[in-house]
Amino acid sequence: MNGHVVAGLVERPLPDTDNPPHPLWLPFISAPDVSALAKSSRQWGAKVLFRPTMIQGRGEQAIIADPQGALFASLHAPHGDPNDTDPTVQGDWIWNALLTSTPSASAGFYQKLFGYQVEAAPAPDTNQRYILESQSVARATVNPLPPRLPPNARARWLSFVQVDSVGSAAEKAVQLGGRVLVEPHLDHQNSMIAVLADPAGAAFGVMELHDTGLTGDAK
Repeated sequence: MNGHVVAGLVERPLPDTDNPPHPLWLPFISAPDVSALAKSSRQWGAKVLFRPTMIQGRGEQAIIADPQGALFASLHAPHGDPNDTDPTVQGDWIWNALLTSTPSASAGFYQKLFGYQVEAAPAPDTNQRYILESQSVARATVNPLPPRLPPNARARWLSFVQVDSVGSAAEKAVQLGGRVLVEPHLDHQNSMIAVLADPAGAAFGVMELHDTGLTGDAK
């Protein structure tokens, strides 16, 4: 979009026989040494689903399931990471949220693995919601599983796309064969969001971004 890559699509079954395959969007978290990170993740209870591999034009990457089963990818891009000061536009991925039954333990895992600073979300949030920060920039939130999901649901990452109008994006998604999983509403930071599913069933969020100081790429 606008001359730069925002996502990729790949058909690859996950090596996990306990769970049927289903489409999903993976967040990519930057790391200086993907091989070392994958090794450390195992020591802290994670599972490396796809070992570190060099992808032409992208860099070294690995796909990992954290101790609660949430899937994410780690990437070392030879061309470096986007600058936090670069402006974002409609269509950019701007935020990631982890939904888990164990927010405190999950926040601790990512703190150890990536060196994030972990901050309790400000009031009126409860102490079960955390913000992951690096370089003084908020990168993601760690949240309890929402009530609409069963208590034994697997943890999962939810990535958000910036849009000019959440309501219009939700309507367009339905017109294109997608579904609205969570209707447009104000989140804990008073940003308008919704959760959608594409025609294949992969869930993602849409967000109207009004305060660019609140978000940053996953680094």
